Amino acid sequence: MKKWLFLLALLLALAGYWAPWVNHKASALVITGLDLGEYVKFLPQFRSGELRLRRELFYLPLFLSSLSLVLMASSQFLGYPGWAKVGMVILAWAMALSMLPPAWSPPVLLQPEFRLQTAAILFCLAFPLAWPFWARVPSPALYSFLLFAGLVAGFFPAFYFEKARPFISLLYARPIGWGWGVYLMLAGFGLLAGLSFRELLRGRGHMATDGGSSEAIPQPASIARAAGVLAAGNIASRAMGLVRETIIAHFFGATGYVSAFRVASIIPTMVYELLIGGMLSAALVPVLSEYAASERKEELGRVVGVVLGVFGLALAAVVAIVELTAPGVAWLLGGGFSPQLRAVTTNLIRIVIPALLVFGCSGILTGLLYSLQRFSAPAFGAAVYNLGIILAAPLFSRFLDIYSLAVGIMMGALFQFAILVPSLRDIPIRLSISLRHPALKRIFLLYLPIAAGLIVSEIQVAIDRNLASRTGPSSIAWMANATTLIQFPHGLISIAISTAILPTLARIALSPEKTEEFLATLGAGIKMVLAAAIPATVGLFVLSYPIIATIFEHGRFTAYDTQYTVLALKFYLIGLIFASVDWPLNYAFYARKDTITPAAVGVLSVLVYLGVALSLMGPLGMVGLVLADSAKHISHCFTMLFLLYRKVGSLKGQGISRTVLKSGLASLAMAFAVTEAIQAIPQGSFQGRLTAVLAGGAIGAGVYVAMAMLMRMEEVNLVKEAVLSRLRRA
Repeated sequence: MKKWLFLLALLLALAGYWAPWVNHKASALVITGLDLGEYVKFLPQFRSGELRLRRELFYLPLFLSSLSLVLMASSQFLGYPGWAKVGMVILAWAMALSMLPPAWSPPVLLQPEFRLQTAAILFCLAFPLAWPFWARVPSPALYSFLLFAGLVAGFFPAFYFEKARPFISLLYARPIGWGWGVYLMLAGFGLLAGLSFRELLRGRGHMATDGGSSEAIPQPASIARAAGVLAAGNIASRAMGLVRETIIAHFFGATGYVSAFRVASIIPTMVYELLIGGMLSAALVPVLSEYAASERKEELGRVVGVVLGVFGLALAAVVAIVELTAPGVAWLLGGGFSPQLRAVTTNLIRIVIPALLVFGCSGILTGLLYSLQRFSAPAFGAAVYNLGIILAAPLFSRFLDIYSLAVGIMMGALFQFAILVPSLRDIPIRLSISLRHPALKRIFLLYLPIAAGLIVSEIQVAIDRNLASRTGPSSIAWMANATTLIQFPHGLISIAISTAILPTLARIALSPEKTEEFLATLGAGIKMVLAAAIPATVGLFVLSYPIIATIFEHGRFTAYDTQYTVLALKFYLIGLIFASVDWPLNYAFYARKDTITPAAVGVLSVLVYLGVALSLMGPLGMVGLVLADSAKHISHCFTMLFLLYRKVGSLKGQGISRTVLKSGLASLAMAFAVTEAIQAIPQGSFQGRLTAVLAGGAIGAGVYVAMAMLMRMEEVNLVKEAVLSRLRRA
């Protein structure tokens, strides 16, 4: 029954999309959702720029429905019969072809106006060809995509229709309301989102480790499945984060108000990381795991109740203090703002800080779920959190302006909490406050060494915000947008590889005589990081303008903002490779149960940051702070390498220099090819910039892989063998 409800929801939404959105008999006017993509082009206000919208978003229901149909048909969890699968794929192709412009021809499709539509059509037509891969998509990823499709595919066309409706009424000199097609489409996509959200909460079809016996010893296969779900959640979170940043840039640009929001939003994050985030992996999960056996569920519930009670009380006290001292906090983090901007920052702080209570409870519940080996809900919690701002900005910005983003943070925090709670229905949690509980004492003892390093880190963040506020009202917004792009390769390359080698390093470290094996494993991890981080850095540098302009430059985000965000990104990239190598070096010390050395080096790197920042901020402004951040990563990396040499041994002989040379040469060839290719592409329009990004990325990847294989880079061969093995299994 479930599978047919999903299909019914999509069919209802598509029926509404093709039904009348404008149905005015007096003027003989009937417009469907499909018609609006072409119709709005002819409104005088659209041509003059008074009506600002992306007409391509009216085709979003077709694009996302086409992809959803293929994913649903190929899914092993929904299990459609063969005839239904064939029909769904045919319907998916029909959705793709429906995006063709009227009276189209190949030359028409290549015109700048239709390039984005053409790319979407070709993507949808080719999407079913990867059927074996889509059949292996885990259920949390499937339902998360369907949830995203249900929320986004209905919302944006309806939102843009509402923006255009007054101008349509003005054109026909008659009031124009919503046709019944809009309501039917929203009902269909709402049903799709609701069904998907229910499945995510219920955890049906999830991996075996979810809800399984928590006392069972994890096998390699189940660990790999858990890692896959966490990785999928990480990718979903970063993708949704990019959508969030695009929405912020569209509605608010990179103004001083956005910088004020960045300052306000960092406060609950800082306090959360200090009180909850740092405790999560270092103390909470190890202690709760001891109570996770099925026969100790009652005791586990009492422990979690005590932790929630004590930390909830502490967080409530912090919220009250920040509410009372908000003007001082605003001055501390944004001392360079004008008095008016500091007043806005103060108001934003008072709106966002209550979300800290929800964040804290969600963090504790996440630790509980990890201890029970239930990974699906926490993996996608961060992605769901981003929905708060994605929805709040379009809904409330007209009435609340920048304060709509603060409301979005609270909405996102509640969404994240809501997705965690249903996975804990079998745990009897009873809130209580007992400072003498032995589990609480052990959590405190494990956490205290970590807290010292976190305090230094948070002080550096506070100083960074304060200094950045003195370099111009938009500096923080520009730096935040550049940082969003840096986090993609850093998180998906360095953190992923470091996490993968940590268990092996920890196991080898148990035997002191296996130093050579330890260094060989670490060296292999560093070479893999370098083989991916070097081309990622060069690629981001070469494609920095079209990437930033494509993602951010629309709405209130201007070409001037793009120019300075590109500048910040290029100077951040100086430290990206060193920051990427730093992760496996840190994990090497963690594997040897040495958490003091990375923390001490972290303090040293903060001092380096302060020295460079205070020296360069005057003559270079924002760029001086970005260079200071890069200097921090460089100093941390080289100091960790030196201490590794002193405490463990040298990495000489592991082939790292050879990997740097080969990857560097391949990246230079890639940079030359991409630069030549994108110079031939006009980038004056959104379609042109998007084409430059897609073509440049494809050419760059092809040249780098070809050069790497020609030079016999073993890291690329490992990736190639893994892909071929995967395809053979498929």
